Amino acid sequence: MQRFTTIFVIAACLLGGQVWARVALGIKGGLSAANVSVSRWEGKPLQTKYGMAAGLIVEIPTANRYITVRCEGMYVQKGAREKDSYDEQYYDGSIYHSEWDQKGMIDEIVLAPFFVVRVPTQSVTPFFEIGPEIGFNTRRDIVWTSSHRITGEYPESESRSGTDRMYFWDKTNLGLNLGVGMAVPSGKGEMILDLRYNIGLKDMNTTSPSDYYGDEHITATTHAVQLLIGYNFSVPIY
Repeated sequence: MQRFTTIFVIAACLLGGQVWARVALGIKGGLSAANVSVSRWEGKPLQTKYGMAAGLIVEIPTANRYITVRCEGMYVQKGAREKDSYDEQYYDGSIYHSEWDQKGMIDEIVLAPFFVVRVPTQSVTPFFEIGPEIGFNTRRDIVWTSSHRITGEYPESESRSGTDRMYFWDKTNLGLNLGVGMAVPSGKGEMILDLRYNIGLKDMNTTSPSDYYGDEHITATTHAVQLLIGYNFSVPIY
């Protein structure tokens, strides 16, 4: 699957070489609302982690004026967040309170080709987009803080923080992007607004059941919703 996706990326980015005169270059950035799906998760559901996505666009026209091939190189912040607390009352009436907050900081350099179907109108151009992506991991850390306090006759409190490397997390990721958006004429180019959903297709947990309790492999896959705005410095219509 990884080899197929790499070939697809290269082939899609070379498609339309005969019409390079109409190739559009652009920039794009926005918000990434990411999470991780984990099998056999025993705690509360993981929470959304918010980050950024930014990068460059190359959009290539084809012989069909309604279809373009868009290639993106993006820096994307993915991951998930776990935040919870715990209270317990002791026999002497004192209360033990503990809380923790940990974020999975998963950053990737992403290469993503899209087939874009444009529906031109007089004022704006709605479009639909679909394509795979391959992500190369640049960060895989858990940043955490924890604290506890005891109230009562003998009060005490403590706070700690740290960063742990996620050695079990794979270095490359594969996904599928599905999105909709619109292009609005602006100067010699066009503003681009798109909303997409990224589905992780690869299990990122490289450990085996023998590395932890139980005999069932625990899977971990990424997913994210991205809201992006960009600008093409020309209009990629052949």
